[in-house]
Amino acid sequence: MQNDADRREALSRAMRQSSGGGGRRGMKPGHGYIESVLFSCLLLVILLCGGMVLWSYANHKPPFYVLVGDRSGNSAEDDGREKAAEDGQENRTGGMKELSGQVQIPYEVPETVRVLLMNSDFSSVYHDQLVLKGRADEITIMPAALRETFDEVREQLLQEGFLLEREGERYVLKPHEAGTGTEGNAQNSGRLKILSISRACGTPSYRGCLYLYVRDDQLVLVNELSLEEYLYNVLPSEMPASYHEEALKAQAVCARTYACAVMENPRYPDFDAHLDDSTSCQMYGNLEEHENTTAAVEQTKGEILLFQGRPVSTYYYSTSCGIGSDISVWQGFAVEEHPYLQGRSQNAAHEELQLTDDTEFAAYLATEHEDVESAYPWYRWSCQISGVNADTLYEKLKERYQVKQESVELVGMDTESRQMAELPYPGRIRMLSIDARSPSGCAICLLIEGENCSYRIYGEYNVRYLLCDGDTTVTRQDGSTAVMRTILPSAYLILTPSLDKEELIGYSIIGGGYGHGVGMSQNGADTLAALGVGYRDILDYYYIGTEWKAPKN
Repeated sequence: MQNDADRREALSRAMRQSSGGGGRRGMKPGHGYIESVLFSCLLLVILLCGGMVLWSYANHKPPFYVLVGDRSGNSAEDDGREKAAEDGQENRTGGMKELSGQVQIPYEVPETVRVLLMNSDFSSVYHDQLVLKGRADEITIMPAALRETFDEVREQLLQEGFLLEREGERYVLKPHEAGTGTEGNAQNSGRLKILSISRACGTPSYRGCLYLYVRDDQLVLVNELSLEEYLYNVLPSEMPASYHEEALKAQAVCARTYACAVMENPRYPDFDAHLDDSTSCQMYGNLEEHENTTAAVEQTKGEILLFQGRPVSTYYYSTSCGIGSDISVWQGFAVEEHPYLQGRSQNAAHEELQLTDDTEFAAYLATEHEDVESAYPWYRWSCQISGVNADTLYEKLKERYQVKQESVELVGMDTESRQMAELPYPGRIRMLSIDARSPSGCAICLLIEGENCSYRIYGEYNVRYLLCDGDTTVTRQDGSTAVMRTILPSAYLILTPSLDKEELIGYSIIGGGYGHGVGMSQNGADTLAALGVGYRDILDYYYIGTEWKAPKN
């Protein structure tokens, strides 16, 4: 297996010469050296086993190797690639992880996933009703009817080609026959076509079954299906199907790994759902399946990334500004728990940068770099905001405070008293400024100075949200424009206030990239794929020091 230096050199050659990523090569030690090492290892094993047998006999317990099972036939290369332990990490034997004498069973990729379906504008998990396309007609399911006239609803659904059963507090809905709800479309045969949900593709159709929960005269919908089929509808919703094959395969592994990581700590335990179908997790069902993205899922079936034996948090985003970020851009995330997410430049040099100072980051944005995505429109952008509405800003502050109190700090209030029944009104806004940056230059704290009080807002998303006035026209580096309704493209920005006789009348912004900047850049992956870099090397490039797990057969 290549070490990091070898891999960086291979990727550098690909980016410089537009050639393939190159094969894997390893150094072979001399013959005498191998004999010496083998003899030493054999002697050590004999002494160790003898000692354990004596110890076990003295304590009337079976030897340790019996407790954990005979692993002599297991390989350290169960998926064809080395899984050597790093210095300071736990030893790995046969794919198992030993911690303080305990053995952890190797991680296995789940077969199914449960996805909570949001309403049409992704504003709520609740639905007033469920409208399905039946065999001959539409059928509407009301929450109250499920409780009060369940048998009638079940019979009506059966006539339209659906099976409905009750399981405790929830109801299970399945297609009864191929073609249900498909209007004769063989591609969607046996899927649930939900007319009461609108997505970018129009009316979405779902594989698997649907669990219905009734809550306060509303419905919660949870779609259960196989993990691989779930990815069929994630990939086209998250990456253009026209991207290069190796980029799509990298995205497939990312999306599968991300889902597995979230399943370790489900988002919606009250509804037995692992994640939802919005951008807060992964977009699912927003666009129709495509043969290119489906092929990428099938060609990487079961493959995920691991770190210390568990699924990696494979965050991804659209476009970098030339540098990636560690996880410190989000408040409350421990950098040391995610060492595979690093803030490094996205080019052949791949050096680490320290851009916490405004002047240093402004100089970085103004300088030309040979970055992977320097030709993309979102690589650099700018916008001008006229006027600062204190009332609008105040409403946004209250909203973010309700979501996460720790993200909003009233300047001057001690930490122990930060919980407030209502945020004080800041009054006329005197100044806006970036109060803190991550090492990658990402703005992670915004200072809002009002005539009555001042606030600090933490987290890259909150900075983007507060600085967007809801009608912000952004000009990309190619001269094209886009209107941002909710948040700015990224928090990799320089904020310059516009003053009139010391009165704040607006501000201008120069920024770079699109998205949070953590993990894999999707446009970066597509560029590397165009240069001939394979999907596994693409992922090694973005998730440092992770291990591969693939099906053994």
